[in-house]
Amino acid sequence: MATEATATATNKTTVALANDWALGNMIASVSTKAQNCVAAALSSPSMSQG
Repeated sequence: MATEATATATNKTTVALANDWALGNMIASVSTKAQNCVAAALSSPSMSQG
Protein backbone atom coordinates (compact mmCIF):
# COMPACT_ATOMS: atom_id res chain seq x y z
CA MET A 1 0.00 0.00 0.00
CA ALA A 2 2.75 2.44 0.93
CA THR A 3 4.71 1.44 -2.15
CA GLU A 4 1.70 2.17 -4.34
CA ALA A 5 1.32 5.64 -2.86
CA THR A 6 5.02 6.33 -3.33
CA ALA A 7 4.87 5.19 -6.95
CA THR A 8 1.85 7.42 -7.61
CA ALA A 9 3.57 10.42 -6.01
CA THR A 10 6.73 9.74 -8.03
CA ASN A 11 4.73 9.51 -11.25
CA LYS A 12 2.94 12.77 -10.51
CA THR A 13 6.25 14.49 -9.74
CA THR A 14 7.80 13.13 -12.92
CA VAL A 15 4.87 14.34 -15.02
CA ALA A 16 5.00 17.75 -13.35
CA LEU A 17 8.74 18.06 -14.01
CA ALA A 18 8.27 16.95 -17.61
CA ASN A 19 5.54 19.55 -18.11
CA ASP A 20 7.70 22.27 -16.54
CA TRP A 21 10.61 21.26 -18.76
CA ALA A 22 8.45 21.29 -21.91
CA LEU A 23 6.98 24.66 -20.97
CA GLY A 24 10.44 26.02 -20.22
CA ASN A 25 11.69 24.85 -23.63
CA MET A 26 8.69 26.40 -25.34
CA ILE A 27 9.22 29.74 -23.57
CA ALA A 28 12.94 29.68 -24.38
CA SER A 29 12.18 28.93 -28.03
CA VAL A 30 9.63 31.75 -28.30
CA SER A 31 11.98 34.10 -26.47
CA THR A 32 14.85 33.28 -28.85
CA LYS A 33 12.61 33.84 -31.88
CA ALA A 34 11.47 37.17 -30.47
CA GLN A 35 15.06 38.26 -29.86
CA ASN A 36 16.00 37.25 -33.41
CA CYS A 37 13.09 39.27 -34.79
CA VAL A 38 14.08 42.34 -32.77
CA ALA A 39 17.73 41.97 -33.80
CA ALA A 40 16.73 41.63 -37.46
CA ALA A 41 14.46 44.67 -37.22
CA LEU A 42 17.14 46.76 -35.53
CA SER A 43 19.80 45.77 -38.06
CA SER A 44 17.61 46.31 -41.14
CA PRO A 45 18.57 49.47 -43.10
CA SER A 46 15.04 50.87 -43.25
CA MET A 47 14.73 50.77 -39.47
CA SER A 48 18.10 52.41 -38.77
CA GLN A 49 17.51 55.14 -41.38
CA GLY A 50 13.94 55.79 -40.27
